[in-house]
Amino acid sequence: AYQNSDGSLNITQDNQIQILSAPAATLLETTGDQPLAVLLVDFMDSGPRPFTVAEISSTIFNGQFQNFYREQSYGKISWSGQVYDWQRLNRNGVVNGTCRWPGFQNSTELNSLFSAAQVDLTRYSRVLVLASNPCIQGGLSTIGQSTFTINGQNYQLSFATIGSLDIWNQTSNRGPQPFSWTNLDRLLSHELGHSLGLQHSNGWDCGEQAFTGDCRHVEYGNGF
Repeated sequence: AYQNSDGSLNITQDNQIQILSAPAATLLETTGDQPLAVLLVDFMDSGPRPFTVAEISSTIFNGQFQNFYREQSYGKISWSGQVYDWQRLNRNGVVNGTCRWPGFQNSTELNSLFSAAQVDLTRYSRVLVLASNPCIQGGLSTIGQSTFTINGQNYQLSFATIGSLDIWNQTSNRGPQPFSWTNLDRLLSHELGHSLGLQHSNGWDCGEQAFTGDCRHVEYGNGF
């Protein structure tokens, strides 16, 4: 095809052109099955444990979170893995009046969690810690994978932590959905979206002006 002087396109065919080879498709790190290790953690000041290993394993790997990712990726993303039994850290979840997430910025604590659970990290590309404490709400995650040094070994992993386990199986507090959707479904989908490399769907609100005037950044520009 070539462009004429008036801007129109001329399309020609040449029977001599052949495609001799094509590069093999590369499987993206964010497609396919995502091996996920799930650690359950509570603290000395936590209440009763909100679910069993079997209950949360079924919820994560056979529930709406799994269905959501399969549908939104047109069948290109699924999750598999193992939930490891509850561990109690030898500290409170509230330290000096501040909610302290387990292990996220504490390598010694993170090492102890993996060692106690006997997790073989060579089997996984994603890690999720579910933290049970009334103080610990919401969640956080790395954006994609990073290099984590666990007990002297380097691993390429994404790392997410989710709280709000006191309301985990209640209907999502972000508004009604046209399908069954709990607080945990919402948090899993959101934080593990970050683990796959997604940022927030940011918005830029300029009122009635077109990218001029008094604009403001909207971190969660697209609620979906």
